[in-house]
Amino acid sequence: MADKNVFFLIRKTAKEEVASIAIDHALGCLTVLEFEVEPMVAFAGDGVLNVLKEQEGMDTYG
Repeated sequence: MADKNVFFLIRKTAKEEVASIAIDHALGCLTVLEFEVEPMVAFAGDGVLNVLKEQEGMDTYG
């Protein structure tokens, strides 16, 4: 069980790089030394990471 849970909600914005930066932050949480951190990531809306409707993006990105 993790000491801290961090939740990242990623949605499409005007800048495409924002979603990939959010994933980088989520993965960076795993390197915290003082606490055991469990990141949780959710994608909201179409177009996040260039995933469009009906393209089974959750199968690809989890």
